[in-house]
Amino acid sequence: MLRFNEYGYLPPGIHEMTIDELKESILVKGDESVSVWNEPWRRYLVLNLEVLLQPLWQLGFDEVFLDGSFCSIKEKPGDIDAYFELDLKVENRYQALEQVYILAHELNSLSTVPVWNWWEKRPNADGEMKSEMWHQFRCEVYPNCYGVYAFQNQDGGRIKFDQLFRYDENGIEKGIVKLLLKG
Repeated sequence: MLRFNEYGYLPPGIHEMTIDELKESILVKGDESVSVWNEPWRRYLVLNLEVLLQPLWQLGFDEVFLDGSFCSIKEKPGDIDAYFELDLKVENRYQALEQVYILAHELNSLSTVPVWNWWEKRPNADGEMKSEMWHQFRCEVYPNCYGVYAFQNQDGGRIKFDQLFRYDENGIEKGIVKLLLKG
């Protein structure tokens, strides 16, 4: 049975589950290691994620990786952070970004709310720049691919989402969820 570790994270590794299993998991319901927990808020986030992911599922993407404070013992995570693998057959970053724009257009055409525009951001109540996806669903789902990066470090090195999700800011390894369309 899945439990939070001594750092308040999922144990290192990839933990597979469907959306229905996620709804019943410790990430929504908590476990005995947490004394304060906001199950209604966490359930709200998962229900939003389920709606948000429908266009991705329709286009044939069958797995999404979840992380962030949602995958920790934080009582009320601000959102759900996620990525999906996008395998691009391109020769340069320009071609990669062009393919990502095309994908965003396809996702928006299948979506009830056009939020698949990662490059357009506006401030939230705290002044942080967030995507429309975040404002509408409190979830951010990004493509993990060449040309799209989660972070750029001080040395100019770029870090993809799959690298960023596996460690916290102190270098502590943490687990992530591989959310599957079907079990």
